[in-house]
Amino acid sequence: MALRRSRDLLGADDFPRDLLDLMGLLGDPRGEHGLWQNFRATPAPTSMPSVFLLGSSGYSAQLAAHLGLPFGFAHHFDMGGTMEAVERYRRDFRPSSVLAEPYLIITANVLAADTKDEAEWHALPARLTTLGRRTGRFIRLPSPQDASVHPDMAEANRLPTSRVVGAAADVVAELLALASRTGADELMVTSVAYDLDARVRSIELLAEAWALA
Repeated sequence: MALRRSRDLLGADDFPRDLLDLMGLLGDPRGEHGLWQNFRATPAPTSMPSVFLLGSSGYSAQLAAHLGLPFGFAHHFDMGGTMEAVERYRRDFRPSSVLAEPYLIITANVLAADTKDEAEWHALPARLTTLGRRTGRFIRLPSPQDASVHPDMAEANRLPTSRVVGAAADVVAELLALASRTGADELMVTSVAYDLDARVRSIELLAEAWALA
């Protein structure tokens, strides 16, 4: 609220200005006027975090491009439009004081397990909640057991998805293909599962298969 000045300025149309204000406050002022002129951080910081713009649309890709910012596309939202946003970001990119060339992060929803069948089992709850989001219904993340007998599970399994599910080596292969298609400089992954151990195991297997461990 302090930075937005008023409850009346919470709309999406204000986002570009809010972003510019944030950049100014973080040491990257653009233009002669901005909210950053009215604030001073104390004690004085010795370094500032880099600003990355995460978005899920062509609009956010274009905004990141025009401001010369690194761009992260929310591929894990499973809403499509990945390649269109990537192409717009690269096409419209303008070099800035913080970035000379485009820098692209692609996010991905992954679930790795020791076998494909096990991974698919643990992926059932997330498929069901995805169906809920797309149909305007709230479905609390169920256990795999409950998801497997849910009346909407068959419909959920028919939904097209960008989620990468399987044995670790197969997941890595699909992620490498995604990076190749998009030209991503970096991949950011998340694992959604009902069971915490399954989520942890997914990341461990992925790290081992990618030789990151």
